[in-house]
Amino acid sequence: FIQSMDLVSRKLGQGGGANTQAFLTDIQSFINENKDTPELSGAIKHLQAAHEAVATSVAQLTGWFKGGKLEHIPLAAEPFLRIMSELAVGWLLLDQASIALRKLPETSETHPDRAFYTGKKFSALYFANNVLSTLPSRVQHLSAIDTLPVEIPDEAFAAA
Repeated sequence: FIQSMDLVSRKLGQGGGANTQAFLTDIQSFINENKDTPELSGAIKHLQAAHEAVATSVAQLTGWFKGGKLEHIPLAAEPFLRIMSELAVGWLLLDQASIALRKLPETSETHPDRAFYTGKKFSALYFANNVLSTLPSRVQHLSAIDTLPVEIPDEAFAAA
């Protein structure tokens, strides 16, 4: 919880949001450079949808800060940390897969690196299909914040 609160309360807005924007821009650049790679096209589409969803959640959190809805922040912090980290992992795995796909044609069928490169491709595709593909719906859930935990009246905690 501490790391998630640090992310949403300090890191997102650091440098006027420049670090967050740079992170999202780097991912979008990768998407633009690799979207036409046939072996990765479906996975890149998942990355694009996840990227857009996370950008939306960044805007949502920023809006809550600016709009004075500070009670929403701790409720959303941990799920946001999870989706942000999964976006980063998905991007890095797909980046490794794109490198592996460039190396595979140079690698003979019997070379030990061939299996390594093949594994990079398949692990990235698996992650994209099974984790990145779920991010947009989880961001929707995050945006429809359940405020019940902060609505519990103080007297509900009183001892009988």
